[in-house]
Amino acid sequence: MDTRKMLRTAAKAALFSVPVILGLIGFADLYRDFWSRLYHTMALFALNFNADEEYLQAHKCLQVARLFAGAATFSVVIAILNNFWSAFSAFVQVRLFKAVVVHGEGGQAARITEGLEDSGLKAVTCNSRLCFRAKNQVLAFDTDTEALRYVDAHLRDFFPRGSREGTANNIVLCSSRYSNSECRREYFSVYNPAETCARLYWSEHWLDRCRFAGGPDRAAVKKVAIIGFGCFGEQMLSQALIMNVTDRQLELTEEDRPLLGSHWDRIREMEGISYSVFGSDGADYCAMHPMLSEFLNLNGAGSGHRDSLSFFPSLAGPGIPALAGMDRIIIALDDPEACLEMMNRLICAGLSEDIHIHCANEEILFSLYRTEANGFAIVPYGMNRVLYNRENLLHEQMEQAAKALNFEYAKESLGRAVSPAEEIRLREDSWRKLTGFQKMSNFANCDHIAIKKGLMACYPFSENEDSDTANLLMEIEHTRWERFYWFHNWAYDPRRDDAKRRHPCLVPFAGLSRADQLKDYHMYRRIAEGNMP
Repeated sequence: MDTRKMLRTAAKAALFSVPVILGLIGFADLYRDFWSRLYHTMALFALNFNADEEYLQAHKCLQVARLFAGAATFSVVIAILNNFWSAFSAFVQVRLFKAVVVHGEGGQAARITEGLEDSGLKAVTCNSRLCFRAKNQVLAFDTDTEALRYVDAHLRDFFPRGSREGTANNIVLCSSRYSNSECRREYFSVYNPAETCARLYWSEHWLDRCRFAGGPDRAAVKKVAIIGFGCFGEQMLSQALIMNVTDRQLELTEEDRPLLGSHWDRIREMEGISYSVFGSDGADYCAMHPMLSEFLNLNGAGSGHRDSLSFFPSLAGPGIPALAGMDRIIIALDDPEACLEMMNRLICAGLSEDIHIHCANEEILFSLYRTEANGFAIVPYGMNRVLYNRENLLHEQMEQAAKALNFEYAKESLGRAVSPAEEIRLREDSWRKLTGFQKMSNFANCDHIAIKKGLMACYPFSENEDSDTANLLMEIEHTRWERFYWFHNWAYDPRRDDAKRRHPCLVPFAGLSRADQLKDYHMYRRIAEGNMP
């Protein structure tokens, strides 16, 4: 309990206990019986004194008791009226204005409420059982333990009929530990600010964006440093490995030469990305993702064009000068203030180019470092106004986009035309039948669409599905899909087994059947036609 709560509790206790104690003392001379004294003391709270005024005036303690009792009664009446008005106001906003109900209090709840209101959506604090009927509800506690205890204590309020399946309410648990990518919970979805931050960052700042904007020969980002490996740093690395997949990540063999034709020689000579993480030895991370070696060179092992990943427990070993050769420095400490301190150290050391910093409020950053005047190339990300807005918190559009993408694959698998009535049923049924991991795979595919569009600006889509460019785009998508599955500890097996995380398509692109190779061709066609989000 914080200091403010303790002071409020002490004040309330004093307001009610002082008149009781003073009243029992003051009425001692008039009433020998304890219960009579208690009765007349309680009457003070009802503003009915039942005693001679001269007697009250003669006893100072009764005057003080009468004053405190009146204040206590008045405060109770005000509290009742305030609670009634708050409950009524919340009910009106939930029913008429579709407000989001925020459960909890503290820093997390304040950030979410502010973010929702900034994005044009009303947000109210849960203050009555009527709020549990809201369409959208957010569990915004500072710790996961508080949130889960709250859910257990209010299960009947959330689900008055006892069934948690098929609820029409969208209940979102804000958590820094759990991730919605792990699974779809039975009765609520999970919102992880760090995971959302990383997804949004790499969708906008993917490493080959500048290269494709200026043509395939433009200098690429080759060395990336991530400083900090808490919740935000780990998610920044994880999403980087999953999303930064372009032509540079293809591991080509001679079997790819006839498929890629004119693209084969140039792509084979490309260099991969080198990720350097400062703030961890990487042992736990590599233990959680044992299949990383399938697509990465770990800690300097191996050579060639593959991406590489190295860990350093701190900056003390290599030192800040080691960052001078990096093409991009990402400061990803969990505390935005610590990020500012780290950035100040880098600037004092002479590093000011391509620094990307986790920042709660970019206005504060730019007020401290006026980038135009000083020539600093500082890019803020992870601002509260972005992380906690309506779309990123409730992920309505993201889920609709993932559903649409999954439906297109389901429709193609039928191999025939679909009627409008059948289309509606297939769209919902195909999504409902997916496991949590398969839904997550669709989300990852949607996140990569911005990169696919960049690729197609460099490699224009060809209507000839057997062309070199079509094969190149399809192999890039297969490589991205493979990385995603490897990252989540899937392995190859001739027979698919989702429970054991085994899949027969975890083979090089050239080893797939032509039907499996062409699965993603139709997706690129829809992107070229402008039919994808």
